[in-house]
Amino acid sequence: MSLVIHVMDNKMSIICGDTQLNLPDGSKGIIRKVFKINNTIICGGGGDAAAFYGILLFAIDSAQKVITNNFSFEEFVYIIEQRFLYYTSLEENSNKHVTIIVSGIYNNTLTTKIFSKIGTNIVNSPLYQYGDNKKQIRFVASENTNTSMYQQFLKEKFDEIEFTLDNAAIIFQKLLDTYADDDDSINKFMHVVYLQKDEDG
Repeated sequence: MSLVIHVMDNKMSIICGDTQLNLPDGSKGIIRKVFKINNTIICGGGGDAAAFYGILLFAIDSAQKVITNNFSFEEFVYIIEQRFLYYTSLEENSNKHVTIIVSGIYNNTLTTKIFSKIGTNIVNSPLYQYGDNKKQIRFVASENTNTSMYQQFLKEKFDEIEFTLDNAAIIFQKLLDTYADDDDSINKFMHVVYLQKDEDG
């Protein structure tokens, strides 16, 4: 039901998401899939909307109650992780899909962690950072067979141009415009959230 894309280097982290919601009766609605949580954290995700929003809202509420609005990336990731592990442990969720991307500033470095459950395949990733290879970190969250095609599209486009917020938004919109007509799980409308790291951190 989703196409959510994350691209990050050492100065900027961007998450873009389409806005389609596939309802149980077969109709389609609109939903937001990417969010700026606070000044140091952005988040996006897809799959089962109730699961994604349930985990995300629980984490935000818990963080605000326990830590206040100034909670850190590390604290927020811990709460998301505990809720994700609880969700994936329930038998009733055995066939559901959910992906959550959390990106933020950790130890003065842009960092990303990914939680994903596609059927019985569960991913609780390590912390990704822009490492010594100086390559962008790129991740595509989609529950259909087009994921590799979308990843190749991103590689070709981002390898051609400078990585900026405007260029990332243009590339993502081109991807939606190119494939949404043939992929009924996504639409052509998007939201974008980003973090930009200053030289001083």
